[in-house]
Amino acid sequence: MLEVLLLEFRWSVANNFSEQFIKQIFGMKTILIKL
Repeated sequence: MLEVLLLEFRWSVANNFSEQFIKQIFGMKTILIKL
């Protein structure tokens, strides 16, 4: 049971991290387009 919770936690952290990463990349692209 604890292992499952750890996997869920890791998965959510990875999802949050990749979401932030993607947002940053899209933000950089829009900044470049504006320039």
